[in-house]
Amino acid sequence: MYLGPFRSRRSAELVMTAIWDAVPIRRCSSKPGTRGAACAPAQLGVAMCPCDGSLSEDRYAPVAATVRSGIDEDPSLLLDPLMAKMSELAALERYEEAAWVRDRYRALARALTRRREWQAMNRAGGLWAESADGEGAVIDHGRLSHSWNGLRGPVLAPSIDLESDGWPQVPPSVEVADEAHLIWRWLTQHNVRLIDATGPLMLPRAAIPELSIAARN
Repeated sequence: MYLGPFRSRRSAELVMTAIWDAVPIRRCSSKPGTRGAACAPAQLGVAMCPCDGSLSEDRYAPVAATVRSGIDEDPSLLLDPLMAKMSELAALERYEEAAWVRDRYRALARALTRRREWQAMNRAGGLWAESADGEGAVIDHGRLSHSWNGLRGPVLAPSIDLESDGWPQVPPSVEVADEAHLIWRWLTQHNVRLIDATGPLMLPRAAIPELSIAARN
């Protein structure tokens, strides 16, 4: 399971620390049972450490399942704990720390949003859309296949089989990710109409929670 790609190491680290803040997933990378003692985050009580052999798979599995579900199905599982942490820090007037959590929230929400957009277009397969002002495009699994402005050119059929599982769960490069995000923004404009598609174009039911006004102040 992947998030990204990220334009910078800092962007990736913001998302990583956001997940760390949300769930006590392990932060060390040792094989289970190979450490002589729990890692420092586990000793501080902010993470679990299956690596020292004291934590059973049954106890740790729900933590990993929460991360998977938060990325794939219900983002509130990861974002609501960050919202609560921001509110708690703001109530204590620890505004700088609250701002750090806010930045992590935004980075994670952005990564989840872009992953959803990419996967929605890939599941839809081939898309043919046109805007009221004459712009049109054929989109093939998240990539621009053909476009026109005004005079329509030949509409090209998608080249990839909808039933194929060969498309990546995240874009293969930052450039492809940026292109896919721009395509999605265009597709979801109010004056753009979907003419045809080889599959349904839809996002998961669970929406990505927005930052409340209180959390931003």
